[in-house]
Amino acid sequence: SMNTDLSTVSFRVLRTGLRVYSVRNVEDLGQSFVANFRIFFSWDEDADTDSESSTIEEWKPDFYFLNIMAEPFYVDGPLLQRKRNKKTGKVACSFQVRLIGKFSAAMNLRHFPFDMQELKIQLRIPRTDKQGVAGVGLDEGASGKGVRFDEDYAQMGDWETLGLSCEIVYESPGQPNFKPDVVARLVVARRYPYWLHSVMLPLSLIYCLLWYGFAIPRSQGIDRVRHVFTLFSVLLFFKFLVGHKIPHISYFTLFDSWIVLLFTVAAVTGIGLAVASELEKSGGGEGGSGGESWSSGAVSDLVVFLSCFGAWALGSAKLGWDAVHIVKARGRAVEAALSSGVLKPVPRRSFHGSLIKLTPASTPTVPEVAEVQLNTTEGSRV
Repeated sequence: SMNTDLSTVSFRVLRTGLRVYSVRNVEDLGQSFVANFRIFFSWDEDADTDSESSTIEEWKPDFYFLNIMAEPFYVDGPLLQRKRNKKTGKVACSFQVRLIGKFSAAMNLRHFPFDMQELKIQLRIPRTDKQGVAGVGLDEGASGKGVRFDEDYAQMGDWETLGLSCEIVYESPGQPNFKPDVVARLVVARRYPYWLHSVMLPLSLIYCLLWYGFAIPRSQGIDRVRHVFTLFSVLLFFKFLVGHKIPHISYFTLFDSWIVLLFTVAAVTGIGLAVASELEKSGGGEGGSGGESWSSGAVSDLVVFLSCFGAWALGSAKLGWDAVHIVKARGRAVEAALSSGVLKPVPRRSFHGSLIKLTPASTPTVPEVAEVQLNTTEGSRV
């Protein structure tokens, strides 16, 4: 229920946090991801302690998501709990709900497949003046500095979690309706080893067969062109084979630059091999002798080989150096953010409560298992 009369508003301070259970379907093309998480709210209210029949207003916070792309699916809840202390007159209130939603994410893929992305869940609490919200803070107890994430429960696929953070951002600070935004950030990096050993290494090995074309006699120009064309077709087929995993965007990525380098050098090499064969057949040009013809074809082959091989080697070395620099730079950036407290490290699997150790000789019965106490306020799972 919402209050509209400001004279009857009972102002409260909200403490909020998120527990992220899993992040999946991180899409490059759709610039989106799917998150399964729980939202926590807690606050204190005053109650009339002079009367045993005093009631507590049935209020819960109103909120919505700024970057959600579809209506969220509610897994469980909402759950509203109140506990009154008759001595102090205070009422400890808590509200939580678990849901699954698809959120938009602005991704910069120029460093693909060595890129690092920031996934955000942006929650806004609107009409704070009418809701009676005097302030919003992070709940550092129940959810660990506002946000908590357990990587062992996440279905990240091609991504690795580096750190997370949570902060409160005010759109209109100092105003009655200050519009607080709870922004949870999850910093993830793409797992690039797959692209190294399953895509780039096979393409490089196939590409090395290109230089075999120079071993084919110049008199067999058709065989030379056929060899380059076959290799070009294999490279093109392999590219389309992994095309569903390559981001379809309008600008060039690091991987796109490497692919363009391979195809360009292959095309120029094929043209150079064909030209050398034609020089061999035509006798090295008008007025040339047989020796000059052989020399012209050999020189043409040598020029094509040195120029194309040099361009491929230098281009690959440059892109490789860029990739190493990108990986090191993102590692230094994450370490700096973790050391300064901007990001917090992602914990591994952690349990809360009393655990029963199962052994083959002693298997607990159903009543024994039911006696396990779990700290459900922290959203822990066993």
